[in-house]
Amino acid sequence: MINKCEASNPVFSSVLSTQSSALCTMFSSLCRRVAHFLRECEIHVGRNPEQVHAPALILFPHQPAILCCGLAGILTLRRKTQPQAESADLSVLFARTAEKNLHALLLGAISKSAYLGGVPNQEAMEQELLGIKGEEAFEKIFYGAGELNSLTLLVGKM
Repeated sequence: MINKCEASNPVFSSVLSTQSSALCTMFSSLCRRVAHFLRECEIHVGRNPEQVHAPALILFPHQPAILCCGLAGILTLRRKTQPQAESADLSVLFARTAEKNLHALLLGAISKSAYLGGVPNQEAMEQELLGIKGEEAFEKIFYGAGELNSLTLLVGKM
């Protein structure tokens, strides 16, 4: 909740407008990518994703010997190419973001465009976080102690 003092502070107001502008930019970019994907893809119902040509959107995918629950049981996306693995490290991206916090902005140590590391840093962190949701990353986290330990340390820093 924003109080009267924060709302009347011009620096705080400019930070809010910068954040809302960045969110609008990210949302419009996401909408363009979704619309582009939907224009290119074929839509199937109850098909095996391995037997469908990419790009495709499969509603209620049928995968023999696999019982999916939640969203995975409702739809599957089949892309032309696999998403590129990001080379950025999530802990490095978070450290950059943490350095450029609201306190630094209010002190004038950073510009408005550099708040939270800037839009490119935030987009890179978003891509890295989305990558963690993938099967390959999940395998590394689940079966490898190193990945799990680094994520546990990062959560402690957050």
